[in-house]
Amino acid sequence: MNNTISNPGVAAVFDGYPPTLRRRLMQLRQLIFDTAEEIDGVGKLEEELRWGDW
Repeated sequence: MNNTISNPGVAAVFDGYPPTLRRRLMQLRQLIFDTAEEIDGVGKLEEELRWGDW
């Protein structure tokens, strides 16, 4: 499981969520990484803040 969030801003947002929600979001995040890894042509994913989450 990819538990390390390399973008400090994204990590801070995740850290601000309640533990139960954060666990669910980390599961969703892992699903995204796993799916991308299985699709040919998808390069390295970059995590960024969108929609005013900063």
